[in-house]
Amino acid sequence: MIPITVAVIGGQPAGGQTTARSPLKAFFLSLIYVLGISIVYSAMGVAATSTGALFGTALQSPWVIGFVVVVFVALAMSMFGVYYLRVTSFISDRLGTKTGKGFVGVLSWD
Repeated sequence: MIPITVAVIGGQPAGGQTTARSPLKAFFLSLIYVLGISIVYSAMGVAATSTGALFGTALQSPWVIGFVVVVFVALAMSMFGVYYLRVTSFISDRLGTKTGKGFVGVLSWD
């Protein structure tokens, strides 16, 4: 997460300038970034806890555990170069055109 955070906060030029950003603006950008991440994780936690014992009972099933194991092994094989996972072109094209700047651009990176 550190390279992503540095790229998002430190890599955005302020306006049209290419010089260093003021420390106060960098602080507020990092604050907005952290608030966005905390909102997303809080919403995921609320969704998980509101289902009650559903996740607990599901994770006790051998079928669910087997599925998770298969997914992890498949992702590990991809990391070792057995095969390559690629994002489809229509998704990568949409991600490549994202040009949010300032506070909204930092918040929308989550």
